[in-house]
Amino acid sequence: MAGTFHFEGNKAVAPDGTVFGTRKNQGCFNFGNTSIGDFVHANPSSFPNLSASRLRVMSAVSVNEGKLEAINTFDNAFLTFGCFQWTVGAGDGAGELPAMINQLKQADATVFDQLLGQFGLDVASVSSPPGQQPTGFFSLNGSVVRQASDKENKLRKLEMAFRFFRAGHDDTMRRVEVEYAASRIDLFFRDEHHKIRNQFIADFVSSEFGVALILDEHVN
Repeated sequence: MAGTFHFEGNKAVAPDGTVFGTRKNQGCFNFGNTSIGDFVHANPSSFPNLSASRLRVMSAVSVNEGKLEAINTFDNAFLTFGCFQWTVGAGDGAGELPAMINQLKQADATVFDQLLGQFGLDVASVSSPPGQQPTGFFSLNGSVVRQASDKENKLRKLEMAFRFFRAGHDDTMRRVEVEYAASRIDLFFRDEHHKIRNQFIADFVSSEFGVALILDEHVN
């Protein structure tokens, strides 16, 4: 793609003229356009095991986070993407975004390469401790992006924001986002590692409103 990624006023613009974000602080953001519910309702056969109740819970939390194409590169997490705003991690810490993108890579390596891999981005590592959300690090052109300074210089870039914004328009990526968001509930709702007085959280909280509140806190 010829040209450069740049700002025109407060608009983040790709070399082909696509406006993909709005300037804020040292980065940009885009709330996205496609909600979890809209995508699931348009592709019901892709989610045969996703209950209407779980979808309502996920959708309520996504309202606080973003839509399927959402991006954010303006805060202390450097690069954030998707309906649950997965990040690359604050400071030198691991983040959930590499783990989510690893799901895409496992689901369809060809799509992963088309969307991100061909531009030098890869998943360097993912850790999945029992009862905790998986986290990891990216690599860029073969080098692990772990330190905050590297995240600042390599991931908080207009080009990277655009790559993820564009990825959020791909249906395979969207399916992975929805499935990954749905699995978040299983990390705490009936998980052996999060019992209270030997009871599951599900034994105390059963309403969709209650589960959505817990999920929202868990995501944040």
